[in-house]
Amino acid sequence: MPSFLVCCTVFVVGAVKIRSKLMSQGASISKRTKHMQLRFFLRQIARPCKLFLTVLLPLILTSFPLGVFSVAALLGWELHNVPVLIAIMMWPLPMQHAYHAYHAMLTVRKGIVLDRPDLPWIRSKISDKADSAELTQSMSQSKNSVSQRNTSTHLTSS
Repeated sequence: MPSFLVCCTVFVVGAVKIRSKLMSQGASISKRTKHMQLRFFLRQIARPCKLFLTVLLPLILTSFPLGVFSVAALLGWELHNVPVLIAIMMWPLPMQHAYHAYHAMLTVRKGIVLDRPDLPWIRSKISDKADSAELTQSMSQSKNSVSQRNTSTHLTSS
């Protein structure tokens, strides 16, 4: 956990120094870049639960027992309970793996929905309103193109 915080701090300090150096030399940022940066930071702030679950919780759950084990070894304490510490350290890993696999599956599924909205097994399982609106719009466009093709095929075959 401390190494993660140190890395984040070094990154933020470096980014601030680079930005201040560029600004002092007269570099300017376009409105689009500022808007993209603002959206990025707002997205990071708006999803603290996701950030906590994906980044901080695994670090907390694994680094605390590992830290206790390391400090105990450095202080020369008896390590007869090492299997207990290792078990405590490892118990959340299957849950973390399942969460990340589920998140990856949702990301892939969202990509499939956006690429192939005409598949019926996808249409029945969409829960996000934004995806549903995009799906409805793309489905109406695909229905229009299919009906136009059918009409033109029917006219040419007659």
